[in-house]
Amino acid sequence: ELDAKKSRFLRHVSHELKTPMTAIREGSNLLLDEVPGTLNSTQREVTEIVRDNARRLEHLIEDLLGVTRLPEGIDYRDDWQTISLDATVHKVLRDHTLSVASKALRLEVNLTPVAVRGSTSALATIVDNLISNAVKYSPRDGLLRVDLRQVAERAVLEVEDDGPGIAPADREAIFEPFFRGSRQPEALVNGTGLGLTIAREATEAHAGTISAIADRGRGACLRVTLPISLDATR
Repeated sequence: ELDAKKSRFLRHVSHELKTPMTAIREGSNLLLDEVPGTLNSTQREVTEIVRDNARRLEHLIEDLLGVTRLPEGIDYRDDWQTISLDATVHKVLRDHTLSVASKALRLEVNLTPVAVRGSTSALATIVDNLISNAVKYSPRDGLLRVDLRQVAERAVLEVEDDGPGIAPADREAIFEPFFRGSRQPEALVNGTGLGLTIAREATEAHAGTISAIADRGRGACLRVTLPISLDATR
């Protein structure tokens, strides 16, 4: 009964979010078309980020609706193709330019070119949820590390922050719907508790794994592994 109530709540919230998201996207398009007036280069860059994030949020709203179908799962195979995972990570990092700058975070990015087979939107959602979490929990002036490498026939993506870390007892539970870890910064604005659930669902749909890595000595480190696209290596 409680799960049914949560699903109804998610459907209602998702529906209500669509209208303001559409207004933000359309408003940013009008700005980029310079209907209200000419933009300088900095204003255009910021407006493009707003527009791109509005589009991304619209996709996330659809994912939120998809969560109401858990544990049946979401079918991501509609746009299955060979994707440059490093390019996807680059794009997601660009989308977070403003949030990273607002916390004066230091970025350490090491991306090995690697291709995987899957859904463009789903893979972007996985990366976005990891980076969003890291930014969210990072202290001001903290270090955010993003590392992508190939190990055998797997792509390995790690996102590590300088935040409070994940308690050992929470390492599995953080992927459950609505779960909130025991280590929550006082000033943290709480989210839905669904980001990592969606990331796990999408990762497993791509025959991958997602986990919280222990014993890093600082912050939290989340790791996603995905099978590489063998076609892209030939």
